[in-house]
Amino acid sequence: MKKQLHILQGIIILLIILIISLLLIKFLYKINNEKIDTTYIWNLSLNNLNIKGNEKSKTTINDNTITSEIILEKETDYYEYTFDITNKGTKKAKLNSLNIEANNPKNILVYTIKYIDNKEIKVGDIINSNDKKTIKVRVEYPKQKDKIYDELKLSLNINFEYKVTD
Repeated sequence: MKKQLHILQGIIILLIILIISLLLIKFLYKINNEKIDTTYIWNLSLNNLNIKGNEKSKTTINDNTITSEIILEKETDYYEYTFDITNKGTKKAKLNSLNIEANNPKNILVYTIKYIDNKEIKVGDIINSNDKKTIKVRVEYPKQKDKIYDELKLSLNINFEYKVTD
């Protein structure tokens, strides 16, 4: 009888250890896979797109990239848009890199990318917490010596990469 009681106590102790182990594993798994909300620290977005000019053209914002497909038909046509880079986080954002890809097949269309106050955009520029910078992109069809009767197209991708700074 004592032997059976010891075996029963051993089984109960093993079950308790097994249950505690499973609960501990479940608890640790939940901690390791927990999603932490960091938007209050880092919340940078491109928004408030305003477009002027040619209606055949289009511009879209996707995360930290602006993509434009621009079609201009004649001299003095233009396409211009502005957008904001808004920092709603608690940390400053520093421009780490600015990548511009332009596909301008005839190399006639001219584009500029500057801040709204016409200052140059430079790597290292900072957007403070709860602040914004407005960017202006302008594409122009300049006067030509020889007349060109074709529509001119320009594909423009602008990618902003920011990093957190103190």
